[in-house]
Amino acid sequence: MKTIKNILLLSLIATMLVFPSCGGGDDPSISLDELLSGSWKLSSVTVDGNDVTSDFSGFTLSLSSNGPNSGGGYYSATNGGSLLTSGSYNVDNTKIYTMNESNGQNSYSITSFSLTNDNKTLTFGFYNPTTTFGGGRIEGLSGEYVFVLNK
Repeated sequence: MKTIKNILLLSLIATMLVFPSCGGGDDPSISLDELLSGSWKLSSVTVDGNDVTSDFSGFTLSLSSNGPNSGGGYYSATNGGSLLTSGSYNVDNTKIYTMNESNGQNSYSITSFSLTNDNKTLTFGFYNPTTTFGGGRIEGLSGEYVFVLNK
């Protein structure tokens, strides 16, 4: 009888040790490239802490990966003015670190990055060193931009 109790106790302890390591958490087989791929809709934009979301009405950002763990892919933006139109982006295992406009005029080093809310909220920031003008109005102010987007 004592042997059966010991076997049951050991089984219970073994079960408790095994099951906490199962389920939940991030799937390591999904790369950051794959998590980022898709269409992202604007939630907010700030420049140097000032809300400029209304200047980017209808802004969307589509990201397409070159493949799992490829180190990047391509993006296209709608209603991004001359600030963000289309180009390529580079990632490492933890963040986007550059975005390069295909026009060759703008290349941004990403200064802040997060992917939260079960990978449904993307936040990234970069510094735009110049003010651009187009069509009789300012299309992009210099300063630290922070975009918050949702899938």
